[in-house]
Amino acid sequence: MGKIFPYKILQATTLLFAAAVLTAPTVFLKLADVYSGNAEVLLLYIVFFIFAYLIWVIVNRKKRNSIDLGVNSNFSSLGLLLLCILSIQAGIILPLSFLTEQLIGFKHPSPQDRLSLYTLSSAVIIGPAIEEIVFRGIILKGFLSNYPVKKAIVYSSILFALVHGNPVNIAIAFIIGSFLSIVYAAKRNIMLSILLHSSINLSTLLIKQLVLGDGDRQNDSLAFYGGPTWIVVLIALAVSSLCFSKLKQTIDFLVLK
Repeated sequence: MGKIFPYKILQATTLLFAAAVLTAPTVFLKLADVYSGNAEVLLLYIVFFIFAYLIWVIVNRKKRNSIDLGVNSNFSSLGLLLLCILSIQAGIILPLSFLTEQLIGFKHPSPQDRLSLYTLSSAVIIGPAIEEIVFRGIILKGFLSNYPVKKAIVYSSILFALVHGNPVNIAIAFIIGSFLSIVYAAKRNIMLSILLHSSINLSTLLIKQLVLGDGDRQNDSLAFYGGPTWIVVLIALAVSSLCFSKLKQTIDFLVLK
C-alpha cells in the first residue's frame, strides 16, 4: 500500500482548493433565492465537505490505499481530556481571545445568536464532524504516512488555522488544532476527535453565555471575568498542568518522538 493521499502540503492545499472551486456554483442558488441567511453558510460547508471527501476517496481507491478514517472504540482518557479542554478554554484561550477581540474592535454576537439552534447545530455537531474528518481523518492521516509525526501535526494544524480566517481565530485554531492532532496521532480515533472538538465549541458557547450574559461588554472591561480573571487563569494553569501530567501516563505521547 502506498502513501495515503494527501501526503504532502501541496496535495492537501490542492484538495481544499479543488473542493472550494467545486462548491462555488452553489453560491448561485443564493441568487435564485433557493436559500438564504444561515442556511447558505451551512449548505456551502456541507457541499464543500462532500466534494473534499469524494476527491479523497476517488484518489485513494485508484491508488489502492485504505480509506479508513480511523473509527474505533478507543475512548480511554476521555474524562481527563475533557477536563483538560475545559480548563484551557475557561482560563487561557477565552480570556486571551476576549482581550484580543476587544483590542481590534470585534463585535460579539447577541445572546440570541450565540445559543440559537443554528449556532448549536453548526458549531457543536456539523462543524466539528466536518472539520475533524477533513483535517484529522483525511489530511493529518495522509501527512502521518509521509512526514515525521511532529511535522505532520504542525503542517495540518497550520492548514486548519488558516481556514479560520481572522487573526484572532488563526492563533487559537492552531493551538486547538495541535491538541486535537496530537490526540488523533496517538489514538487514531476520528470519533474521539469529533467529540473533543464538539466539547471545545460547546464549552466556548456556554462560558461566553454565562460570562457575557445578556449585556454587551464590548467596551466594559479588557478582562473576560472582570477582577478575578487572573485568579481563574492561575487555577486553569494549575489544573491544565495536572491534566497533562496524568495524560502522559495514559496516552502514548512516545508517538511524537
